[in-house]
Amino acid sequence: MPAAWYRGLVIHPNQDMDTFMVRLVDVGRVVKVKASALYTLAPQFLTENAYSFLVHLSQLSEDSGTTREVVKYMEELVRDQEVVTLHRRAPPKLVDGQWSLPVEISWTEQEDVDPFLPSIKREVFMSQRLLSNNNSSVKTVSFDFEDFDIDEPSPEAMKLTKLKETSGVKNLISQYSHFLPSTNTNRTNFKWSNPELPAKRHFYARATFVDDSGQIYMHLHEQRLQYRSMRSDLNNHFNKSSPDCAMDSFIPYQEVIAQYVDNVWYRARFLGYVPDSEYEQSFVLFVDWGNTSTVSTNLLRSNIVGKDKPIFAFRAVLHNVLPNRLAWAPGTIDFMMEKVLYTKMGGRNMIKVKVESGLDRQPLLVSIELYSPLDPGDTRSEVFKPWIDMAELLVQKKEARYVSQDEVNSLEQKRSRKPFDYGVGFTVTKRRKDDKDTLAIDDKLAVVSTSHDQIPRLDLSGLHLQSGSVVACKLAAVDSWDRVFIHLLSGDRGEGMDIYSCFTSLDRCMQDKCREMPPVITPREGLTVAVWRGRDGGGWCRAEIVTCEEAGYLVRVVDWGIQQWISDSRMFKQLPDECLGVPAQAVPLHLPLVALEEEDTVLALLTECLLSAEDMEMMVEVTSCEGELFGHLLDKENNMPMYKRLEKEKVLRLL
Repeated sequence: MPAAWYRGLVIHPNQDMDTFMVRLVDVGRVVKVKASALYTLAPQFLTENAYSFLVHLSQLSEDSGTTREVVKYMEELVRDQEVVTLHRRAPPKLVDGQWSLPVEISWTEQEDVDPFLPSIKREVFMSQRLLSNNNSSVKTVSFDFEDFDIDEPSPEAMKLTKLKETSGVKNLISQYSHFLPSTNTNRTNFKWSNPELPAKRHFYARATFVDDSGQIYMHLHEQRLQYRSMRSDLNNHFNKSSPDCAMDSFIPYQEVIAQYVDNVWYRARFLGYVPDSEYEQSFVLFVDWGNTSTVSTNLLRSNIVGKDKPIFAFRAVLHNVLPNRLAWAPGTIDFMMEKVLYTKMGGRNMIKVKVESGLDRQPLLVSIELYSPLDPGDTRSEVFKPWIDMAELLVQKKEARYVSQDEVNSLEQKRSRKPFDYGVGFTVTKRRKDDKDTLAIDDKLAVVSTSHDQIPRLDLSGLHLQSGSVVACKLAAVDSWDRVFIHLLSGDRGEGMDIYSCFTSLDRCMQDKCREMPPVITPREGLTVAVWRGRDGGGWCRAEIVTCEEAGYLVRVVDWGIQQWISDSRMFKQLPDECLGVPAQAVPLHLPLVALEEEDTVLALLTECLLSAEDMEMMVEVTSCEGELFGHLLDKENNMPMYKRLEKEKVLRLL
């Protein structure tokens, strides 16, 4: 180190008071200095913060690297690196009386695999190099997993060892404990209730965050109204509020209400003060989202609202992949966040989750399906899928590799995830006997997203039809010479028919709402949309996109029972929420007929016969309803088959 003047902090003198150990705060070194070389620092040099700060490798134990051999090896690793990358793993913590930031350190190296090919750049991590160097003094962090869920660190762990002033050198020692809470503050024992884990293995979720260990934080989609209500209560209570306690009175792991950068108030957990901020900046965990953030201390409130609600965000990890590197790359974490965050797609970006492990652990080991992460024209996808497995996508991007569930749940992986729990545990939800292990469905929203899932089909078993039953109907479309689509009418069958005969009210809702709905920007196979078929074609109709080609889009118009080509994507709009979850109203009816002429001839004559009475109310006389509906269409006036004359003309024969 060049001879020069440095700002320093006296640590302690030697016995004869001739020399002192001094920390050079701007270069991060501890040196032995003679008393004659120490001077009181001029006031103008006290205004700037220290230009160096302490960090430690979060995956290694605190007693690692204490030997000269390890220190020398670490110096050799970074000697030729102009720039290294620090990956922050957790808020600062006290290490030997000094605040230190838990990190991973990485840099880029070039590797010549083949003399005839360009060099390959790869990211190198210091922890991995140290562990692979077979040095016995380098050890990974160990945890007692029998007592894995902690609430907060012990008070002793949060105390800063005070530095003693040396009698011979005044004003050289600065007390670094000023960013810890004062000792006479009122501590609170209240804790947010731990999140309740799902009771079912299949559910829809709203992802809120992805941490650096790859844990995905999510809410159950069915709880979204509860969360919105609580958030509204918080903001009504704290909007325009003033600080309700002294800025230096917060203690680590105290539950608070905090305002985020979006000016919205959320439930949070205080983690500590930002070093050298004079209590003005704090680290907090937003418990219902899973992310940590630095906030201004004057935006914290100790008065708690929302005590009765458990934390909404629970943690999950993909059950079958791990990163190709020692840890997930920041770019991969950003990519994962982009794909799962529910605020995308106008707040409608839902994920399908399947729990692959027990329902009594956190993080849950899961598989996640994302909605259409690739464009149909993307050459990386030979067959476009409206839903794709997230693990498969990460492997395709060469950011992850397939592994066993035991590897994902290994002690090493648990250690890497532990720094991110911040004392948040979990509660196992008892499953009710009448719960079915299917995707959670709300009463008001049977299908989770406007365009993510196919419209459900009617289950006719609820009508208890049998041979000889008669049901009122109207013709929707002729599909072939022996199959048509009909709309059932309630007739005199009572309220039980509502779900089977709501075409009229559904159609009215579609025409009223669809004009104001946003367009579908990128039509994709599998999307459920509203399509404009013209005034003579039924106006706005619900449809599923079957095929996307350059010439246009083949759609299945589910409430009319037909397929149609649409050449202009501007004919598509998103479906209104009110029209989601209603089963397809077009019911296929198989006609028990035998064609006596060419099938094309029979189809033409049958179509002419039926379409002449298209708007008429008819009756279906059921001959069979085992899985599919079989029966004859009857004229309501005379109870005769609508196509009886074709039998007389020997075009077909009724069975």
